[in-house]
Order: sequence, then C-alpha cells, then structure tokens
Amino acid sequence: MNNYTSEISKKLLTFHKNNDSFSDNCYDQLFELESDIVKESICILDLVDNYGPEHRTYQADTSYDLIRRLYKILTPFEPKSILDLGNGNGRVLFCGAHLFKKTEFHGIEMVSERVQYCRQLSQKMGLKINFLNGDATKIDLPKVESIILMNSLFPSLMPKLLKHLKYHAKANPFMLIAASTCNIIISDQDWLEEIQLSPPPINELDFRLFRTTI
Repeated sequence: MNNYTSEISKKLLTFHKNNDSFSDNCYDQLFELESDIVKESICILDLVDNYGPEHRTYQADTSYDLIRRLYKILTPFEPKSILDLGNGNGRVLFCGAHLFKKTEFHGIEMVSERVQYCRQLSQKMGLKINFLNGDATKIDLPKVESIILMNSLFPSLMPKLLKHLKYHAKANPFMLIAASTCNIIISDQDWLEEIQLSPPPINELDFRLFRTTI
C-alpha cells in the first residue's frame, strides 16, 4: 500500500468511528474523485438512447454519512465479499475497500464511462476492486456474501432484478442490504427473510437487511 492510499485509509477510519458529519465534497477530494468530470462527459440523452428510459442512468451519489451507516450495519457480520449493484462513481466501494482490507469488493454499473473511470481511480489507489460493466438484471453475478442495493433501479425493474437475484441465490446464498423504495418490494419476497437490526430501521425506507432462504 502506498503512502497516498494509507493516508486515505487513516482519515476514513477516523470518520467511520465517530458520528460527526462531513462534507461529501471533502471526501470526494480525499479520493480525488472528480465525478463532475464524468457527468459532463456523458450526455443524458445519449444514455436514454443507449440504455432505454426504464433504466436509472443518472448518477445519484450516496452520501458519506449513509455509507458510514451502511458499513456499521455490515461490520458485525464480517462479510468476506461485497457486491454493489449500480455502483455509480464508486463511492460505496472505495470507502469499503479502504475500511475493510480483507474484504473482496465488486461493483456492477451499466454506464461504461463510469466503469472505466472507477477502474482507473481504483488502480491509482492500489485497490483491487472488480468493476463490472453490465445490466444488473442480466449480467452473471459474482459469488459474494453480501449485496448492496441503494435504490439504483426504478421500481418497474425491481421484479426483473429480484427474479435474477433469486435464481443466483439458489447456488449462492447471500445477505441483501437495501434502502429506500426498493425495500417495499423486497420485503414481500418469500425467499428472503429480514434480519432484525439494533437499533431497528426508522421506517421501511431506512436500511434493512435480508438473507436468502432457498
């Protein structure tokens, strides 16, 4: 690990252990994550033309406060491998890879420009994150212990995604941590059972954790 990567890890560990709120821009600068450059290089109309209007192709960055909560929930379970569905600019995975050195991280992102950017930044930081380019409802999923779904798909695509995840779960059991409106659909799945958290979720849109039962 180079000095640049070590310094990032130290600052993230400090942030992870306390409850102070920090500016997202501050941590983007720490990662040298210039997501605005990627956004400016991609025309929204081109994304709609390439991937169709049913896909959530705009980049809705997850705040670092939420990422900290996400990993505090997962930490007691000590997952050896994590997959982020719709990883966007890579914030969730870059944070995780710095915090948990022994965990294997994967991401799936439909927009190829974002995948290329994440791969370049990951290589610069000396992180071994497997960024895959493809549609999360179709692509072969890597075998992992935990899957993250941060509302990266429109509700209309959730049945298709859940069917894909259910098929994958038959040979590869996993935990699924999700947030926002996708929880409403996930909680109705008979092949998933909810893991009770302490403290419990604030509401049905808060982080909820599930495990496969097939």
